[in-house]
Amino acid sequence: MLSRSFEGLFTLLVIGGLSACVGPGVSNKKSDMMESELKVYMQRGQQEALELKTKLVGELSKGLKEGGPVKAIAVCKDRAEEVTAQAAKKGVRMGRTSWKLRNVNNKGEPWMEDLLKEWQTTRLNTPAAARVVVLANGRIGYAEPLYTMPLCVNCHGQNLKPEVAQQIKKLYPDDQATGFHAGDLRGLLWVEFSR
Repeated sequence: MLSRSFEGLFTLLVIGGLSACVGPGVSNKKSDMMESELKVYMQRGQQEALELKTKLVGELSKGLKEGGPVKAIAVCKDRAEEVTAQAAKKGVRMGRTSWKLRNVNNKGEPWMEDLLKEWQTTRLNTPAAARVVVLANGRIGYAEPLYTMPLCVNCHGQNLKPEVAQQIKKLYPDDQATGFHAGDLRGLLWVEFSR
């Protein structure tokens, strides 16, 4: 069972750490958007992303408290897609993706894959800035990097405990989401909404 201080530290690391990784800026690429419009979309994307992260961390914290990493993996399997679907409002889509997927349903779209490639060499101590892009369909895409926090290596690291590795293999037979070190780019969180 996790102590209150450990649970609080975990929540702070995940929400605070991920938010800190985002940074206030966007890329230096020229855009057809005015700066004021870009700022509005950036703020909306950050707000939507924070709501999703908060809900996901809450579910993960419950799983960790109830049974450590093995239980947390089951919670992720059972609840992450549902929480993501609930967080999406009418006209807003959101999710997480990576080039090393655990859940094949999290496969990204081409605009996300381009950002993953671009950000892959960044680390927690040299983070990429969140990005707003105008998509081909005219909608807005927002993405922010997700970095591997120290606690994440329990389920996404190189040397997993046997019971954790067994649970991952059982629930995700095609898992590719291991081998990370603390600070590595783990993937990205994305949001799409109307302009």
